Order: sequence, then C-alpha cells, then structure tokens
Amino acid sequence: MKAAQTRNQIVVSSRSLFIENGLNGVTMTDIVDASGLSRGGVYRYFQSVKEVFEALMETELSINKNREYGSFADYLNEEILELRNIRGTLRFAGYEYMMKYAQTSTLAQRIYDVNIKQIMTYGHRNESEATMIFTQLEGMTVMALSGILNDAVIDTFKNKYR
Repeated sequence: MKAAQTRNQIVVSSRSLFIENGLNGVTMTDIVDASGLSRGGVYRYFQSVKEVFEALMETELSINKNREYGSFADYLNEEILELRNIRGTLRFAGYEYMMKYAQTSTLAQRIYDVNIKQIMTYGHRNESEATMIFTQLEGMTVMALSGILNDAVIDTFKNKYR
C-alpha cells in the first residue's frame, strides 16, 4: 500500500470514532484497531490523536470549503441539523478541538475562515455580520452540548437571519 493510501486509510477509519466518541474519547489504540494496521504502521504517519483529527478536519474542510448551498436558508438548515444531532456529528469533536487548541492551531483559524466565507457568500453578509452569526452558532453548539438547545432558540435564530 502506498504511503498516501495508508495515511488516508487511517484518517478515514478514524472518522466514525470521532463522531461516536468526540475528540477526547478517542485513543491511539482505538485508531490502530479501527485502521486494521499495526501500531507501528499508524505511528509512522501520526504521533497523536490530535494529528489524526487534524488530518481528518483538513479533509473535511476542503470538502466543506467547496460545498455549494442553494441559499443561506439551506446553509442554516444544515448547521441546525448538525446542532440537533450534535453527538452524531464531527461538530462535537470539532468543538472539543477548538476549546483545546484554538489559541495555538492554524487549523482552528482555517475552520473559522471557511465558515465566515460561507456565511458571507450565502448570507450576503459583511464580515462583521458573518462573525456575529458564526459566534451565535458556536453559542448554540454549547447549548446543544449542554442539552438546553430548544426549538424556540432555533426558531428565533432562523427568523433573525433568513
């Protein structure tokens, strides 16, 4: 197997682990087991769970960066769907990552930049408004993780920005 294929196998096989367990609930042993490779085979490409997650998020970012939405409402609906099912998405692991590494990670800045650009593009908003919308979505992420996000909050948000 070529190096790029092996690396990709590790990243792809870890995706469901991060969705099911979040960033903090995954170990290198879990990643080794999911990949079907030897411990040394995985460590040849990645030294930590953080490195595997960053590689996965880079892949997700390149997909999301080029994703097109029919409208801003479509964009918001997808974001809200993720919030409603947060424990079954990469958003939960992404949130854990941002809380842990936002100050030191260039990936965190790219995640932010991609989201702001999408809001500006599909929401026809300026950067300041896009930042405010993104910040509110992140606040709703915290609410979803705390189990206090409800339909009234979601409806108020959607009605404000449609």
